[in-house]
Amino acid sequence: MIDLCASIAPEYKLRGLTDKWLLRQVARRHLPPAAARRRKTMFRTPLSRMVFGSRRPPWIDQLLSEGSLRRTGMFDRAHVERERRRQTALPAVTRGAS
Repeated sequence: MIDLCASIAPEYKLRGLTDKWLLRQVARRHLPPAAARRRKTMFRTPLSRMVFGSRRPPWIDQLLSEGSLRRTGMFDRAHVERERRRQTALPAVTRGAS
């Protein structure tokens, strides 16, 4: 499946500002209109509670600490902290948009 998806020409993956264009065309044929036209929503796994919840393992905070992020130099520390706060404020399950 991965090889098949990787072999699809870019113009079938993105058409104008429509992403997943080919998938959306297939969905129009095989799904009810409400499902095929549904807006994108964030998918949050049950692991999000493990990573962002109050009972997260200590190594999560260690890896995302200012010192650790500074040492790796791979991520903007302020952005990581903003995203952590944002993720913590989100509900555990994101409801589908209509």
